Amino acid sequence: MKLGGELSEEVFADVIRVLERVHQPDPYGMSNDARLKVLKTLNEDQIGIYEESVKTFFEHFEDMAHVRELGGLHVIGSERHEARRIDNQLRGRAARQGDPGSSRFYLSLEDELMRLFGGVQMESLMGRLKVDPSLPIESGLLGRMVEQAQERVEGNNFDVRKHLLEYDDVLNTQRNRIYSERDRAFSKADLHDDVIELLRTELQERIPKALDDEEGPWKLLSYLEQVQPTMVFEQEGVRSPSYTLHLLENEILDQVGEKSSIEDVKDALLKIAKETLEAETDHLLKSARSLLEKTEDTAQQVTSDRLDALDAYFEGLGIGSGEEGQLIRRPQEILDEVVGLISTPLRLSSEEMRKLPEGDEDVKDNLAEQVRKTVKSLAITRTINAIEMRLDESLNMRPVQLIDLDWDEINDGLFRAVENILDSRTDSLLASNGLISQNIDNAFSHSQNPDDDLSERVTDLLIAMSNGTRMAIDPRTHQKVMRNVRILNYVFPAARLIQDTPVKEITANILEHLEDVRQDLEVVWGKIEFDHFRLAGVPLSQLEVKIKESLREAFGTDVFSTIEPLHPEELNEDQREILTVTLGTRVQNEIYRHILVSVFSEHWVEYLTKVDALRVSIGMEAFAQRDPLVQYKSEAAGMFKQLLSDIRAGVISKMFLFQPRRSGAAVEKTNTPQSNPIAIKNVQSSTTSNKKKRKRH
Repeated sequence: MKLGGELSEEVFADVIRVLERVHQPDPYGMSNDARLKVLKTLNEDQIGIYEESVKTFFEHFEDMAHVRELGGLHVIGSERHEARRIDNQLRGRAARQGDPGSSRFYLSLEDELMRLFGGVQMESLMGRLKVDPSLPIESGLLGRMVEQAQERVEGNNFDVRKHLLEYDDVLNTQRNRIYSERDRAFSKADLHDDVIELLRTELQERIPKALDDEEGPWKLLSYLEQVQPTMVFEQEGVRSPSYTLHLLENEILDQVGEKSSIEDVKDALLKIAKETLEAETDHLLKSARSLLEKTEDTAQQVTSDRLDALDAYFEGLGIGSGEEGQLIRRPQEILDEVVGLISTPLRLSSEEMRKLPEGDEDVKDNLAEQVRKTVKSLAITRTINAIEMRLDESLNMRPVQLIDLDWDEINDGLFRAVENILDSRTDSLLASNGLISQNIDNAFSHSQNPDDDLSERVTDLLIAMSNGTRMAIDPRTHQKVMRNVRILNYVFPAARLIQDTPVKEITANILEHLEDVRQDLEVVWGKIEFDHFRLAGVPLSQLEVKIKESLREAFGTDVFSTIEPLHPEELNEDQREILTVTLGTRVQNEIYRHILVSVFSEHWVEYLTKVDALRVSIGMEAFAQRDPLVQYKSEAAGMFKQLLSDIRAGVISKMFLFQPRRSGAAVEKTNTPQSNPIAIKNVQSSTTSNKKKRKRH
């Protein structure tokens, strides 16, 4: 706000034009007072069509002078703010930019500021002195008291902001760590070492815990199967078995040797199949036994709790039933209350319903028996369903057949049923004309290259031997269909092979295996990208700048300058090999970049939500005489450690699942961040140019 008001930009522009017409040297640099003096010396002809603007300019300065004569702006404050900064800003409005003005503040002893800091004492003092409440008081002592109160409020607010900043500093430190890692994933040229370090850290933490599991290391192998499944790329000549198959391959090769007959290999495979079924049978029987024991304990505990609730209800049912004025309740209401209390459906006859309000013992015994049978039937049903899901077969048993038996007989009956199914399955699969033997014979008969390396053939044989079909119901058509199933789970026999191996040795072996698989993937990506490049029919000069820089380092500047104008077909074998390796490394690196960025972003967003919830609830720690800030720092540190572990697990779970897939002469990519070849810039492969485009109307 300025005294006299504000002048519009149009008025200033017209005044500048008038000054330019009279040839003023610097009208833009002149002060308003200097402009005013010059304008007063001009006549009407010199002002011309800008007379109205000049007149407005004169009036503005006249109004400003009149306001100054009156004393300028006077600010009246009806109360004092808790912050001196706000009061000073209001005072500054009275004399803004050197204008004259004044300010005056009024304060009541009932204001919030005085009520919190000294107002009661001042009010009692005025009461003792019998001062008229309507009489204004102006005292330096009162002014200093107000300023001291403001200082206290400002200090308290500062402490609050500082305390909140300590909370923010915890998250800010974590944010800097995450964002630096994310920026590193964006900007670093080669991410292979970073991904391998994540893999090594995760396995070094996970493997010792998995080996200490009471069930053995089969869970570790199952985890590795999900992280790195078996990969077979026929066209590229690359086979990368999972770590489980890798262990079994070495076991078979140690038994039969490199040079062996088909019968020797078949015998070794059948032995592996037998060991697999035996190990899986042992595991399923242990799981079934453990499940049955837990079911019995749980059912007995649930029955005991519900019967205790039933007894307590019946003890209070007859209290006061004979007193005058007692509310008469219908039997059905009482039964509904009992059903809701013990969460069990109950039924009573008409005669029993009449006796129910009296708390009859026979009725109570009947209800207790129904509770026992209901809980027992539900436990048996759930146990049978759980076992059938694990076996993927029906036990052909119903709860009604077992309800009248005691738990020992029930457990023995179910356990024998599981044993019979597993024994029957093993006998049928291992028979001389069983499915496993047929799969092995079919695999040998369909082998196109009998002279292939034995280790590669063992991979195919193990895969073929474990495949089977089973009748199932299609959920969409509700018709019987044949679906593919795995009849052999190799993790159990493979777990026996490593259960006594030291942790360091297993860790080193797994890391070495996964590193070999990673290199195999680079080889496959390189060959596929080379085919993209070759089919595009363009020279090396069309490659991306970063790839050309890598090739320049690999070939040398002089050699690369000579081959840069060439097409892929014109390169010799060694040059093609270097180009293939460079392309594969480049594609794999971009895949790692995509995985790292996506995993960091996904988990960080979820983490922020959890931290916000923690910050809202952490104040409850004060009720337990604990400092909320200390507890917040401790909890946030643990959550951040878990976040880093989740990020590692997320990266590892995806790094081996980004796999190429060929389809005829064309090349497709599965689960990759881009669908076109990244090696060639501004060039589309000829394999995709022949596709017809749909006409849009």
